Amino acid sequence: MSCTLVRNRYFSTRLSSLWLLAWSVGALGAWLLPWAPLKAASDQPKPLIWLTSLISKVLHANLLADDLLRPLVAFWVLVLLILLILRLQQSATIARFWTIAVPALAVFSGLLWSLSAISTFVRSLPPSSLAPVSCSVTAMIDALPRPSKHATQLMLRVVQVDRNQSDAACRFYSTGQRLRVGDYHRYPPNEQVEYHGGAVWRFDLRLKPPHGSANPGGFDYERWLFSQRIAATGSVHGKPTLLAERGDGFAAYLLSVRSHWRAQLLAISQSQGTPDRGRGLLLGLTIGDSDYLGQNDWETLLATGTNHLLAISGLHVGMVSGLFAWLAAWLWSRTRWCEGFPARRVAAGVAVFAAWGYAFLAGMSVPTERTALMITILLAGLLLGRSWRLLDLWLIALVGVLLLDPFNALTAGFWLSFGAVLIMLLWLQYRPALAFWRDGFRLQIIITLALLPIVWWLFDRVAWSSLPANILAVPVITFVITPLSLLVMAFVSMLPSVAAVLMWPINVLTHGLFGFLEWLRLTLPDSHIAAPAGWTLLLASLGVAWMLMPKFWPARYLGLVLCLPAVFYRPAPIPDGEADIWFLDVGQGLAVVIHTARHAMLYDAGPAFGGSDAGERTVVPALRALHVSELNQIVISHHARDHMGGLSSVLTVYPHVPVISGEPLPGFGSTSCRDGAHWQWDGVDFATYQASLDSRSDNNRSCVLVIQSRAGSVLLTGDIEAEAEQALIDAHSGGTALKSDVLYVPHHGSKTSSSPPFLAAVQPEVAVISAGKFNSFGHPHPLVLQRYRQRQIPVFNTADQGAIEVKSGQVIAYRDRQWPFVWRCIREPLIESFVAETGF
Repeated sequence: MSCTLVRNRYFSTRLSSLWLLAWSVGALGAWLLPWAPLKAASDQPKPLIWLTSLISKVLHANLLADDLLRPLVAFWVLVLLILLILRLQQSATIARFWTIAVPALAVFSGLLWSLSAISTFVRSLPPSSLAPVSCSVTAMIDALPRPSKHATQLMLRVVQVDRNQSDAACRFYSTGQRLRVGDYHRYPPNEQVEYHGGAVWRFDLRLKPPHGSANPGGFDYERWLFSQRIAATGSVHGKPTLLAERGDGFAAYLLSVRSHWRAQLLAISQSQGTPDRGRGLLLGLTIGDSDYLGQNDWETLLATGTNHLLAISGLHVGMVSGLFAWLAAWLWSRTRWCEGFPARRVAAGVAVFAAWGYAFLAGMSVPTERTALMITILLAGLLLGRSWRLLDLWLIALVGVLLLDPFNALTAGFWLSFGAVLIMLLWLQYRPALAFWRDGFRLQIIITLALLPIVWWLFDRVAWSSLPANILAVPVITFVITPLSLLVMAFVSMLPSVAAVLMWPINVLTHGLFGFLEWLRLTLPDSHIAAPAGWTLLLASLGVAWMLMPKFWPARYLGLVLCLPAVFYRPAPIPDGEADIWFLDVGQGLAVVIHTARHAMLYDAGPAFGGSDAGERTVVPALRALHVSELNQIVISHHARDHMGGLSSVLTVYPHVPVISGEPLPGFGSTSCRDGAHWQWDGVDFATYQASLDSRSDNNRSCVLVIQSRAGSVLLTGDIEAEAEQALIDAHSGGTALKSDVLYVPHHGSKTSSSPPFLAAVQPEVAVISAGKFNSFGHPHPLVLQRYRQRQIPVFNTADQGAIEVKSGQVIAYRDRQWPFVWRCIREPLIESFVAETGF
């Protein structure tokens, strides 16, 4: 082979890799585009506001139009044809232009691919302002049902919406949409409803547009809903009717198969008295179902950085694929056809089918998709006599996963899976000879350290025990528990007695493994640490990459310098005499964090409904994100579950905190709220008030808190109503002690509160409401909002604007300061309304 041919082939390979990388950059970059202008907040530079306004105008005016994608695609194809014609002229100048233009077109192609998927889904969503509606829907169960103590969570795919129903708003829900609903009914024993994947039911549903809270720290529920393409959430009303055991199509068949295996595995595990953790590992490692692992066991896995092992990883898919390939080659080599058709070709085909079969059985998670794609491309190359570079395989798999579903980019598994494999490949390419145990140990250390910044960013925690935990857990789960679980799955239908025997070592190993992990969790520091600023984590990622370069790389130790900002950077401290106050977005309830220079207080702890509470879900993550290491005081306005429901979860993390309450709290030690009590922290004055009246309403016994700093005053009113409002005015010199700059609107904006005399006494400049989106109480009441409008008092509502911060006399909505990703802006009106706001 001539040197010219070798050079051209090498150049072509490198150029192909560049095109794949360029396409991936475009497909991933589409998710960073702003779908609304940044709000004109004090911390946003004016040029950035103008730029986001321009981009959002283009996105709304073009991609949300039904007929513009075709011209864009036609333009791209035309440009590509022109470049191809020019390329055929064999001009050196055109060849150089080709190497620049085609990657640029690849970026544009990837961008268009993701944006077209995004805009198609956004157009299918109901209006964000649409009130909850009751609709009769025929739907297929589109995922394995998730059972819990209080409800069964269902993912539905709409087959048909009944058009002959009274509520015309049901027209916004149509065939093909995905819905996430909960069945909260307690059915009699003889009328139990057995849900399974792939079945078709007729439901009466109460539906509402997708919505999630917006707070510092915590889980981004809106992003998760968007990543799963969920068009609405809701609940089941009445008893549904089963129409078909299995719907039409391959997806329904696959779900019915997974449901069958789930039922078989649950039956064998229950017959052996398998605890939840053993059952959870068995189902998670065989069919990718992690719904049966207990909450405490999940926390143990998260705290030790081993939660990735419960999901079916690429290593598991590769192991199954290799096992079937070896078995196929062994059998084929003993037949008379092996001379005409080599066994290795048969083994390659069987390996590909086994990889995809197991990936489908596991629910087609990102790691399984990636591994199946890499195995397919690798074996196809071997059969065709072409060798692939490992990085090319990685790039092709990346493009393939994004082609299958651009929404995969919003999942944590996407970044962790491709990040871990990339680190592994970069490390292996410089080591032609490997020692299994020694280099396996080194690789585990490298992957743990390299993924630390992204894990910190995704999960708000640093698992200090991750390294020792994974050193033991990875080989035990991968090489012992996983093969045993697959054997149980193989024998559970044919030879259940053999499967029952195999369950015994799984139970023993699981018990020992979780015992070790729990010991690590209790011995080492708490893993919950709020992620620092994004730019510090970006520097840390670059620093880790620099330190993990090969030995010939210059000054690798300098990478440690780039990691220091993530460890030591902290926001500017709160000055003496000022308070940073956060009204958290907890739904229909209240939770307020008050932070001074060296003290922190919590006023109310949010609601508790069903099996979860806002204390664990929202308040504690927000306290960590706001760098509250110690709580000095908790004030519970009164004994109502939407105000004190999360108290238990808060006290679990912050024990021994004194509690003041307007009413006795059963099960909690608290002191009574004293009318007129005063104290001072760091130059900030606090005072509690309580109306003295014999009222039947618990709301009127709310403990009221006044916070006075040098930047202004804030009045927190709990759920007081007009009767208590008047009593406080009469008892405190006509209400002069209550005069405040910022008022928490009493009782979430109920029409029984915010009386005109009370507003005249407080004279607020700004009002804040904490209410749930589409709450059943109708809060805030239109009459109350009208009273505030008549006095020209701006009203902030957590239901629409997320958490509200009061800092240095400024009131800032949390949503306004966040980057306007598409899943945060689907509630926004069309772009014309933004022109006046931005001054563009």
